[in-house]
This record gives sequence, C-alpha cells and structure tokens, in this order.
Amino acid sequence: MNINEILNLIPKPLVIVTVGENNRVAGMVASWYSQVSYEPPLIGVAIYNKWYTLELIKEFNCFALHLVTKDILEPAIEIFGKLSSRQINKFEATERRYGLTIEKSRKVRAPIIKDSPLIIECEVQEYVNIGDHVFVIGKPVEIHINRDKLRVENIVVFYGNAFLTLVKP
Repeated sequence: MNINEILNLIPKPLVIVTVGENNRVAGMVASWYSQVSYEPPLIGVAIYNKWYTLELIKEFNCFALHLVTKDILEPAIEIFGKLSSRQINKFEATERRYGLTIEKSRKVRAPIIKDSPLIIECEVQEYVNIGDHVFVIGKPVEIHINRDKLRVENIVVFYGNAFLTLVKP
C-alpha cells in the first residue's frame, strides 16, 4: 500500500463547502476539514488549489460548511462531487433533480442547503498553501442546526474509498 491508501483508512466525515451569490456560486464535497482552534473557534478545510470553489472563496472571503448525512449523500456525490461549478449551477441542479431547498445564508455570501442538519457559515481568517491544496481557515459566524436530522447513524464518513454511516457503540 502507498501512503495515500493508508491515509484513506482514516475515517473522515463529509461536508459540502459552498460560496458565492447570484450567478457566481460554487460548491464541492470535502473530507479534509477540522476544527482547528477553541479560542477563537476556527474551522479549516483543505481545497485543491485549482478549483473554482477556492477561487470564489478568495473573492468573497467566506464559505459555508454543510454536514453530509445519508439523506443528502446522493446529491452530495453526484452533483457536488462529480460536476464542475465552472460548467453548471450545482444549486439549481440540486433543487431540480433532488428537490433540496437552497437559500441565501444569513451572514456570509454563500448559498446554503437547508436539508443539511448542520450548517456553519464562516468568514475566512487565513489561507495556508499546503502542497497542491490551500487550507482555508474560517471563523464561524452563524450556525444552522436541525437536531432531528443530526443523529449519529445519519452521519456519512469516507473510509477506504467507501461512504459509510456511523453507528452508536
């Protein structure tokens, strides 16, 4: 096994990262993210340095993270994971194909997917170039939570090239 195959054995919850407004919007699936500080509370997400989502995050200096659950896994992968935001409005496609609800965020310039049980709106604090990715560090400024959908058995993780849900021990 090479090192990347080994690293895929670390379970990573999935998020959808969104940014933009009007006709300049982008979104992508990410599994390389983490809380990086308690005080102040900060979240970081690694984004490939050539992606349109990163370009718009740098322009708007903000983003929103959406926790992926099994309810929204298919659109997360089929739309936000496989299609290009440069070529298609992923939010219109998600509404049309899957009936998900897309709204404006409250505090940042990013569309939000209301069907996600946990959405964190962030203002960018710092960009760190790391290899072929940029680690974007954001300060949470608004939280949307749907506790009915936020159950451990709904949360999706990426593990060994597969998408799995969690179970309570």
